[in-house]
Amino acid sequence: MATDLQADAGSMELMVSGFLIGFSLGQLLWGPLGDRYGRRIPVAIGLLLFVVGSAGCGLSGSSAQMIFWRVVQAVGACSGVVLSRAMVRDLYEGSRAAQMLSTLITVMAVAPLLGPIVGGQVLALAGAIFGILVVVGLATLAALFTIPETLPAEK
Repeated sequence: MATDLQADAGSMELMVSGFLIGFSLGQLLWGPLGDRYGRRIPVAIGLLLFVVGSAGCGLSGSSAQMIFWRVVQAVGACSGVVLSRAMVRDLYEGSRAAQMLSTLITVMAVAPLLGPIVGGQVLALAGAIFGILVVVGLATLAALFTIPETLPAEK
């Protein structure tokens, strides 16, 4: 990637930092939006940001562009992480809520462990990691419209 973007190692490391910064800032954004407007609309907006950010990453011609699009991608990706927990709290109570949150947290803990392995295979087979992320984001957005709003109307 550094060769393609004609960048040094430090610039490439900033892509990871940019993602973490975007993900951190996203947590401040999506919780209040989800409480105000429901869960589905903010998740849909987040998925659109993720798709646009992923496409931007794939089309970037410089390290500065890549860092910018990684921040956008991360802000969008964060919506699903933050609001999925809220959705579990909306739908379940007591021990069932604890069980579902435990499952959700396990998936979120395992995903970063499997990500590099899956990413390496995608790169070897397709050569277009960010293109695959666009497709996955769009498929997730389509799937989102098959589930109902979970935030009760009175809240």
